[in-house]
Amino acid sequence: MFRFFERFSLRVQFTVMMTVLITVVITAVSIIGQSIVVSQTVNESRTVADMTEHIGKWASQYGGVHIKRSGGDTGTVGSYLERAVYAANAKDQAALSEWHGTNGERLSQAEEMAALGRVDAYHWKNPALIQREISDIAAASTSNAKFRLTAKSVLNKNNEANPFERDALVAIDSAFNSSSKGEQGASKSKLEYWRVERGQVLYARALIAQASCLKCHASLQSAPEFLRSNSQFNGGGGFGYEANKPAGIISVTIPLPNPRDALASSLTPAGWGALVSVVVIGLGILIFIGRKVITPVNELRKYAEELATAGLGDKFEVPEFAMVDGKTNNEVHRLGQAIAELGHSVRILYRKVRDGRADKERS
Repeated sequence: MFRFFERFSLRVQFTVMMTVLITVVITAVSIIGQSIVVSQTVNESRTVADMTEHIGKWASQYGGVHIKRSGGDTGTVGSYLERAVYAANAKDQAALSEWHGTNGERLSQAEEMAALGRVDAYHWKNPALIQREISDIAAASTSNAKFRLTAKSVLNKNNEANPFERDALVAIDSAFNSSSKGEQGASKSKLEYWRVERGQVLYARALIAQASCLKCHASLQSAPEFLRSNSQFNGGGGFGYEANKPAGIISVTIPLPNPRDALASSLTPAGWGALVSVVVIGLGILIFIGRKVITPVNELRKYAEELATAGLGDKFEVPEFAMVDGKTNNEVHRLGQAIAELGHSVRILYRKVRDGRADKERS
């Protein structure tokens, strides 16, 4: 095949090789660009997971957060673990009961509604509930990054792991268990798992159970009554946590941006200038090779063909580019000089042959 390729002109060979080179470069740049985009998206996923962890740690240091709702405030509080209601005074406290007083006298509706308007209700949310509600807000927003918490077994069926998350849970548990020193021996990179699927980066990081988590998640028998009796926490799991061991994962999903769009949006004016410079230099190389190599070689070929077919008395001109005075290291110039010398020798030889014939004719 190479022998066949060598039969083509230098211009064709050079064009083919430049085309192949450009194709390889474009392919390499595309692969590198895709790798950079994936790497950046994974780092974005890590940032989302970091923020989720920070939110959980913030809530943990206060033992969770209580959401206050006053009697006239009808705003929703979402999921909560406990609800405590406080009356402003004894009369309002009595109004919260169906009957009050010693004679069984019932309050009027106006009195009851007025009392309820002064009641404060506190709904307790633990760190996991806070993280989940923020993930719900992210899921309903236009943000590219979506995240949630899940585990092998969950209290809430809506938090059950999907196929990717099940794979992540197995991989992270395996990485953790393979370390003889537990979490301290397993690097952070081993407690994460990610892959690219359907144009998205799917990322998961281990959630390490803290001692405060065991209050609710150690076992069903020791769990607070509100967890055992509340219908929203009937997922059939969510127990068996052990301190300093993976309890679940933070799962993050971020779409991969188009590499071309990412490159276009990230290039600075200096970057665009560098890219234009590369294109201009590439075109300059093409022009240089054409004018300084291919064109001179073609002229030398024509000159050599003229020498090969020249007869006595024929005139042939040495190509102008070959008329270089002095020493040169340019290979094309040196080739031209050599062929020019060859042409000079041919002219001398022809002159001698012509002169020899003339001498014979005179004698």
